[in-house]
Amino acid sequence: MEYKYAGRARFAAPTLIRMANDYAAGNPDFIFFSVGNPSVETFPAKELRELADEVLAENYKSCLPYGENPGYPPLRALVRERLVKRGILKADDDNDLFITPGSGHGMDLMTMTFCDPGDEIIVEEFTYTGIIGSARCMGASLVGVKMEDDGMDMADLEEKLRTHPRAKFIYLVPTFSNPTGITWSMEKRKALYALSQKYDIMIYEDDPYGELRYSGTPVDTVKSLDTDGRVVYAGSFSKILSAGLRVGYVVCDKSLYTKLSCAAGNVVVASNLAQMVMAKYMERYDLDAHIQKACDYYGKKARAMKEALDRCLPEGWVRTDPEGGLFMWVTAPEEVDAMEMWKELLSMGVGLAPSASFAPDRDNPGHAFRLNYSRPSIEDIEKGCEIFGQVSSKYTK
Repeated sequence: MEYKYAGRARFAAPTLIRMANDYAAGNPDFIFFSVGNPSVETFPAKELRELADEVLAENYKSCLPYGENPGYPPLRALVRERLVKRGILKADDDNDLFITPGSGHGMDLMTMTFCDPGDEIIVEEFTYTGIIGSARCMGASLVGVKMEDDGMDMADLEEKLRTHPRAKFIYLVPTFSNPTGITWSMEKRKALYALSQKYDIMIYEDDPYGELRYSGTPVDTVKSLDTDGRVVYAGSFSKILSAGLRVGYVVCDKSLYTKLSCAAGNVVVASNLAQMVMAKYMERYDLDAHIQKACDYYGKKARAMKEALDRCLPEGWVRTDPEGGLFMWVTAPEEVDAMEMWKELLSMGVGLAPSASFAPDRDNPGHAFRLNYSRPSIEDIEKGCEIFGQVSSKYTK
């Protein structure tokens, strides 16, 4: 039959990252630099299994039915207490916190709440694929801002804010960014917030990687600067306890809570069982100690990738130097055809994510690659970087 698609579905298509995964099917030796998955080696599987058994034995009548919005009260209280401890919230502020099935759901709620067809969202020059899909689904477009080593170019941001009056909010991953791995400086965060006040625009701070720091000095969140309820902050347990349990959270001003939490036509809440397990884990175990082990693990992999890239890449190629998170960004000389190179790497068993995957402007796909170091082994990191270096030398004039 002829399917009568909605207008918003016209851009729906497999991403380049998904295409790389499909290409790898049936190839056990394929090296995955392309995906953004945390390593299952960092998840406390034994403890989570025991806690799940305990929750089911003691509370099956309350953990197996549908959950309620805004989430399991003990977990909400524990998360808020942790955010206060980290300096992200104040104990007596006017923020509400609700639990979501992953932080990405909060992003969808944000676009549903604020974006009409024709509206715009300000993003980094290369941004997370989730916000690209979410915006386009709502009929909104994305406006990319030039990036520097420590965050957005503030002059370009102000120009974009001045010339795009239909922009509804600024979306950013300022700590260990996906895709680039960079961290915004405190100076840039303060300047961003000042501009958001000047142009009266909201900020959506996506922070799923912020606790995965393995070097350098922590930087305060943009949310910690919020004095007038314009920053919506999203976090997640997916990168530190379990991606599969699908538990995240969103923090927003009390006046925004009802609209934002109920924007979806069918209210979706995280699993009651998963929320109860998360709460028990936080009550019984030292979450900070667990996170430190994960940071040590990822730090070794990141150092291995940095050393391998520095050894293998030809002159003119530049990588970022992340202090945490899961990603590294490698920029090629302008003459390099990144898409042709990506296809050749796939044929050689190495999957990367080309910058076109993260480009808000289809006419400006860039000439860079995102590499993930959390999933592959150190041996695969070294092998994959050697192949990447060989192919990059071939494409460099």
